[in-house]
Amino acid sequence: MNCTICNKPIILTPSAKERAAKYGGKPSDYTALFTEHSDCAIKKRNEDTLELMRQTTQQRENERGRYPLRQETNL
Repeated sequence: MNCTICNKPIILTPSAKERAAKYGGKPSDYTALFTEHSDCAIKKRNEDTLELMRQTTQQRENERGRYPLRQETNL
């Protein structure tokens, strides 16, 4: 099975067959559990979080409007 994010093969250690022998179930049960590399999942979560923060910031700026910098006056 390939990673759903990077499309590279996922190699289980121990293998799905070994896990099934040790813990029960079918090897396909274990391959179905692991669909993403942990590094890929973390990277995607970070990217998604940054994008959400950008969208939220932009939405707030649009709702309240941006105020021009206050200009100092000499009295």
